[in-house]
Amino acid sequence: LKALAAYGGLELTAPEFEYGKDNKTPEFLAKFPLGKIPAFEGADGFQLFELIAIARYIASQSPQADLILGSDIVTKAQVDQWISFAQKEILAPLINIHQLCRGIIKPYYKPLHTQQAEAQFRALDVLEKHLVAHTFLVGERITLADIILAGAISFAVQVTLDPPARAKYPSVIRHFETVIRQSQFAPIFGEPKYADKPLAYTPTKTK
Repeated sequence: LKALAAYGGLELTAPEFEYGKDNKTPEFLAKFPLGKIPAFEGADGFQLFELIAIARYIASQSPQADLILGSDIVTKAQVDQWISFAQKEILAPLINIHQLCRGIIKPYYKPLHTQQAEAQFRALDVLEKHLVAHTFLVGERITLADIILAGAISFAVQVTLDPPARAKYPSVIRHFETVIRQSQFAPIFGEPKYADKPLAYTPTKTK
């Protein structure tokens, strides 16, 4: 969201926040009853939850809204398509894999880990084929879809995309690095952290 605001020339401030504590206060829950983040409150008191709704609202406030969200019904639909793809086909399996390996989802279940990894790689196959012939997901400029995808891939390169996997998807990595190295994004994304090997589950040792 910070990257999106920066790209659109908007100011977005994030207060000091400790997840697990501040999201459980009566004040926070009065505004956002599920107690989840991200959560957005505008200067006028307007409130939103859910990442894509917040991202779309922020993008709509930019002078470049037509470029970021799509300039006509066709490009708007294409942007929405790739946003949904990034969220459901890449980020969702990644989150499940991360939570399995970190013991957040218990008990660890290897077949589920394998199935989620295979689902993510099928999606990356589709993405690689598209990006071989396209610099960006939609049109010739960065859109909200590219920013959302870059966020998902920044997680993937730390969890599942080890050197052999990255070599298999050169266009995906090229797109990722192109987006995050835009002058507006570089201070926010920073240098990417590339995993040497995929995240794996390590059983807890008992005495």
